Amino acid sequence: FMALSANRDESKSEYFLPSCLDSIKVRFYPEGGTLIPGISSKIGFTAFNKWGLPVDVEGEIINQDGESIAHVRTFDKGLGIFTLLNTGNQKFKFVITGKTGQNQSFNLPDPDPNGLLLSVLKIDPQFISVNLVFADKQKHSIALTMTLGSNLSWAADLDINQGGRIKIPV
Repeated sequence: FMALSANRDESKSEYFLPSCLDSIKVRFYPEGGTLIPGISSKIGFTAFNKWGLPVDVEGEIINQDGESIAHVRTFDKGLGIFTLLNTGNQKFKFVITGKTGQNQSFNLPDPDPNGLLLSVLKIDPQFISVNLVFADKQKHSIALTMTLGSNLSWAADLDINQGGRIKIPV
C-alpha cells in the first residue's frame, strides 16, 4: 500500500500497488477430493495475493522429471480448472510463468492409491449422474445419503466393482 497526502491538514488516500514479486497463495481442489492414480481428474484451483485478493495467474504443470505436461491459467479472477492424468504415483507442481507471482511453485496434492473419485457427469431435471471410481479396483460396499438440512432426501446401499455410475433423483 502507498499513502499520499498534500499536507498534514488534508485527507489521506491509500492506494494498492501490486507487484509481480508479491507472494501468491494457490490451493488445489481435485474433483471428488483426491487424485487417483491412472484416472484423469479435473482439478480446480484458486489464486490469491498476500492481501487475500483474487489474482489471475498462468503457468505450467511440471511432472517429477521436470517436464511440462500442461499450460494452465485462471479463467476468472482467482479461479482456474485443468485436467490431469496421473499414470502412476507421480508428483506434480504448478510453476507460475506469468507476471503475477512469477517463478513461484506449488505442489499439487499427492495421488491416493486407496482413494475414491466422485465426479458429477451431468445434471438434468430428473437426475444427477455421478461416477464413482475406486483406486484399488476392488469391490466395495458403500452407502450413500443425500440430505437437505436435517432431512434425509435419498439413500442407497451399493456394491461397486472398481467403478460405477449412479443416478441420484433430483
